[in-house]
Amino acid sequence: MVKEFLYTYGKQRIALIAGEKSRPEIPQLLNAADVSFEKIIIYRTIKNEAEKKSLQRTVTHVDAVFFTSPSTVEAFQQFLTIDQFERVRKELVAVAIGETTATSLEHAQFETIIYPGTYTIENMVITYINYLKKR
Repeated sequence: MVKEFLYTYGKQRIALIAGEKSRPEIPQLLNAADVSFEKIIIYRTIKNEAEKKSLQRTVTHVDAVFFTSPSTVEAFQQFLTIDQFERVRKELVAVAIGETTATSLEHAQFETIIYPGTYTIENMVITYINYLKKR
């Protein structure tokens, strides 16, 4: 993406608006291309501890879990008991919004991971429906 941007628009001055846990690739590529930018972290991911018990109840009666970021994978794993997490990662379908989140699920050792080619919530649903049709 950075290469295409540079090719099309040249070296622009950029404000890179990011989250606390954003991936390092874009700043690294901008630095390597000597593009002037300022990275501004405007949000932090905070776990919603108030929903921990709700999550623990819910995972006992669902067939799939949709993950929209690596942070959701991390919080999910931390909120479940060890026994719950072992069951979930083996028995449920993990639907990731995209490749980065799918990689986090792989690191957490989920056995069934699917994700759409186009990274949207709508396409997550379509991907899961298509998965169910093929089973």
